[in-house]
Amino acid sequence: MSTKSVKAQGFSRESIRKVLRLAGEYRAMYMEMGTDDIKICISTGNRKIGHVMNVSLMPMVTCANCKECMHFCYDIKACLQYPKTVISARMRNTCLYWKDRNEYFARIEKAISRRRKNKFFRWHVAGDIPDRWYLSQMVDIARKHPDFKFWTYTKNYDTVNEFVRIHGGEREKA
Repeated sequence: MSTKSVKAQGFSRESIRKVLRLAGEYRAMYMEMGTDDIKICISTGNRKIGHVMNVSLMPMVTCANCKECMHFCYDIKACLQYPKTVISARMRNTCLYWKDRNEYFARIEKAISRRRKNKFFRWHVAGDIPDRWYLSQMVDIARKHPDFKFWTYTKNYDTVNEFVRIHGGEREKA
């Protein structure tokens, strides 16, 4: 398949602008709210991945390599189909992380601690690891819950490779 035909199948600039505009509206709303008023959205799964707890951030906003793949991001389709639920949830999580990153992870840890069966957790059905500190918290939670299976997909290779090079997998100090 040629590059031109692949690009023709991607999302248009107008679609991407629409998603970013709506994300900006939700961002403005959530950034005005207090941290206690922002409810984290941790899904308990979907048809594709089954009963797997998962948390997502807003695509394009948290993705380090966004320019390379935003026109083909599978989550943009969900954002366009269900903007009130999908974009709202993604931005709610993203804004909570921006406002109080420790509280964001405390809420994820609390949800994981309450889970009694189907002990699987996926980081980022949408969005990506925004920075090295975030990755260190992911590692910390995984170490605290060895009975869980955790997984993530990322295109933020530089952050992950740097973390492993510096820490050898050890948690970064806050």
